[in-house]
Formats: sequence, structure tokens, C-alpha cells
Amino acid sequence: MARPSLVFVPGAWHSPAHFSPVISHLTNLGYHCISATLPSTGSETALASFEPDVEAIREAVLVELDRGQTVVLVTHSYGGIPGASALSGLSAKCRTAAGFSTSVVGIAMMCSFIVPAGSSANVGRQDRDIPSWYVYDGDLLSFGPSGPEPLLYHDVPPAEASHWASLLRPWSFKVFGSKGLYSAWDDIPTSYLVCTLDKMIPPSRQRTMIQGALDGGAQIRVEEVESSHSPFLSMPERTTEFIR
Repeated sequence: MARPSLVFVPGAWHSPAHFSPVISHLTNLGYHCISATLPSTGSETALASFEPDVEAIREAVLVELDRGQTVVLVTHSYGGIPGASALSGLSAKCRTAAGFSTSVVGIAMMCSFIVPAGSSANVGRQDRDIPSWYVYDGDLLSFGPSGPEPLLYHDVPPAEASHWASLLRPWSFKVFGSKGLYSAWDDIPTSYLVCTLDKMIPPSRQRTMIQGALDGGAQIRVEEVESSHSPFLSMPERTTEFIR
């Protein structure tokens, strides 16, 4: 059986370049990997909705499907929100019914947000206080003191952490309030990597989101690792194993 293409979806502030360590491992193992570039990150003009992100992800997935490949979508953090919404109609059941031989056969979520259709990530949040590191430029959000390293890369060697932090770009934070369009995990086999040392999305919240999907009837395979919010940088070999 041919290996699926792997379509990576970065989280807020991040770019496809941040996935390069884990993509290198997967490419050496024979996987074709591509990454979606999200319009909400790095744009000079802030976006008010995640729809451009959804469209960019869907386009990347459709390119692979149209060239005869099945696809596994790999999402990180915020990327799980537009990532799931981009997959409407692309499950095996839907694609087969429409006469297509290719489909999205799996989702691999790394400390990602799970946001059901009709809901937003802002609903039910307990951390309503504005974090001290938020720096706003209009509707764009960046990191202030003490920088992103303690939050995102605290288990990555300092020099490497500084490099990855230098690649972060301002993010259109209002997209975070967009309502999900599709609960993809209800129809597409999904795995979730809980990062137990995560300081951005606490592991308790990761597990709560997973439980909510399970309570709704989804079947999600769960693995846990002692990693920060960025397992693809702190432990790329282990992350490769999870994705495989």
C-alpha cells in the first residue's frame, strides 16, 4: 500500500520551517511531506476570520488528493482549528460516495485545539486574564518579555530555541475566535499527542478537549510525551514515531 502524503499545518506565529527537523526524518523514511502556509501568520494586514487559513489548508490537501495520493493531516496547536474545518467532504466515506479513490485517511494532532463545528476556542476558557507576554500591534499579536522561548521551547537547547524563536511572525489573533466548520475527528481516524510539559496549552486542557470529542462519539488514539509545546523540535524522532 502506498504511503500517504503528510500535510503539516503550523500553529499560531509558526511557519512551515519549524517542522523541518521532523520532516527531515519522515522524508528519509520515504514520506512525501508538504506544509501549508497560514495567511493569519506574518501578514501585514490582520485577518478577522480563519477562513483564509482554512482555504490554504484545503488547497494543499486537494493538490495531493488530485494527484492520486491519500493524505494524513498533521496539525499543531491553533492549526487544529482551521485544519479540521478544511477537511469537510474529504473523508473516505464522502470521497468514495463522490466517485473519488483518494481521501484524507488520518489526522495527527500535536497539542492541538479540538474545536467542534459551531464552537470556538474562546468558549469556556478559564484563562481570561491577559498574559503579560502579549504585545499587540493593532490586531496582530506577538511575544514580549521574556520572549517565546520559556513558553514554546523550554526543553530545546538555548541556541536552537533562539533560532526557532527568530522565525516566529506576528499572528492575527482574532482568527482564534472563529467557529469550527467541521468536526473532522467524527469521520476521520484521529490520533492526539498530549504534551505533558506544555506551558501554552496545559495538558489538562488538552485532555479535556480530547474527552469532549470522545463524549461526542469520536474515537481518538492518544499518546503522551514529556515535551514542551513543540515536540517536533524537542523530540523530532519521537514525534516521527507518533506520526507514523
